[in-house]
Amino acid sequence: MTSHSLRPAHMMRLHQMTSGRDARRSPLRLLQRVTHVVAPLAVVVLATACTAPEKGQVIAKQHHPAYSWVQTTCTAYNKHGMCTTYAPITQQEPERWVLTLRSGDVVGDRPVTREAFQLCRRGEMYPACAGKTP
Repeated sequence: MTSHSLRPAHMMRLHQMTSGRDARRSPLRLLQRVTHVVAPLAVVVLATACTAPEKGQVIAKQHHPAYSWVQTTCTAYNKHGMCTTYAPITQQEPERWVLTLRSGDVVGDRPVTREAFQLCRRGEMYPACAGKTP
């Protein structure tokens, strides 16, 4: 009895697809190749899409006042796993100042200090308008 006869048919086919001359055409090999290209590209796209420019023209300003909100969390469960007691937890969000900057084709929001927010006007170049150098 050979080792091949002990393998289920689908395992033998997978082995044939991932070894020898059929390996280059296998769906598994194609998926591996696509993943090696797409995954790093996706990381680069997400990283650049989420980053605001370090410097640029101020095109908008947003002030977000401080606020609080209440979140409830379960503190006791019954024998069926259902929550029976909730406790409120107050969350505090700090005051924030944000400048929307445009640098070439890139537009993004940059959190700034209150002073930078007050000093910079629409159309001016940040960080120069805040008295800072890039």
